Amino acid sequence: MGVIDLIDVLDDRLKSFLLRGWDEAALQRFLRNIRRSHTEPTAQGAIRQAVDQIDVQATGILTHVSMMIAALGVTAASDITSEFQETVLYVTIVCYLFVAIVCLRCIRPPSVEHGDYEEDDYINELLLELVYERELNRRANTAAIALTLFVFLYLPFSVLT
Repeated sequence: MGVIDLIDVLDDRLKSFLLRGWDEAALQRFLRNIRRSHTEPTAQGAIRQAVDQIDVQATGILTHVSMMIAALGVTAASDITSEFQETVLYVTIVCYLFVAIVCLRCIRPPSVEHGDYEEDDYINELLLELVYERELNRRANTAAIALTLFVFLYLPFSVLT
């Protein structure tokens, strides 16, 4: 099993975990709501618009995460005075890297493009991918906010010690 296969297996398991509460009724309700809130009249068009919106959001989070990793790297190189501070900064950088991986997954093209589906099955697979990316994006956004708040609160106190 190669690295790509391992990534796909982990992705499939995470997808199953995050979509466990999404039954057919919840998916159809979600589809109706995104069709109302997007300009495309078709289900496929509305789903694609929503996926594009998640791509933009994930890219914004990824940009923020990249800047925070760079800032923490500069801080680690210049302001570290104890092993504890070094550990905290490196653990924070690793956490940001996990958020970056999630954001990169959000902007990956859907694998449904490579399948051979009937129209309804294709729409359903696109919808599942959208919901999965939405769940990943929400968690990445929350994690980025929490990590940034932690850095905002921790750094001033770490400089004082």
